[in-house]
Amino acid sequence: MITITLIAFMTINAICSNQDVLEKYNCTIIKTETFKTFKKSFYIRVQEQLTEDQLREVAQQIKKDNNSYERLFIFYLLPDMEMGSGAWAISHFNPNLEIVIMGATKEQEEQLKNEITYSGDIIGKWFCGYAGLEHSIIFEKKEDKIIAKLKFKDGSTMKETLIKKPNGRFDIKGNENGEYYILNSLGDLELWDTQGKLTTAKKIE
Repeated sequence: MITITLIAFMTINAICSNQDVLEKYNCTIIKTETFKTFKKSFYIRVQEQLTEDQLREVAQQIKKDNNSYERLFIFYLLPDMEMGSGAWAISHFNPNLEIVIMGATKEQEEQLKNEITYSGDIIGKWFCGYAGLEHSIIFEKKEDKIIAKLKFKDGSTMKETLIKKPNGRFDIKGNENGEYYILNSLGDLELWDTQGKLTTAKKIE
């Protein structure tokens, strides 16, 4: 009887421990996939960028509670990311722990938002959080032209000449992929091409 009680206590304690770590960093497991006892994948929604140490803590707890699997693959998605569109970061046991942050860290995001320079009249400022391609966008009117300035997390920049159309649409002059912007009713900036909407950049207040 004592043995059964002890096993039950240890099981409950492990479950609570896992929940505590996920709750601590506001993480939610949105999907799991298993392949026999060989590997298991976790897709985790995070509400903000975690540090490498925080990702390690989450990964080690998940590994502890799923130690029967030889390999674990853990994918982290930010709030606006959809399943199947990549991951902001990974922490895989394959079989040793490997942590890779593909997207921008919290510090890099703040830097992109705050280090915006301009020389004309500002139309708007936005931040695109597409993992791996994070960048700030500024529309400015200079003389008789509307220019989009993009700055990426690696420090590279790009300029686009825009052609203003009705209903908040801005075509990108000379773009061979048919890409264009739409300023929506919320003040956010959507990027479209001939196949549909690609992503949405959030307005910087």
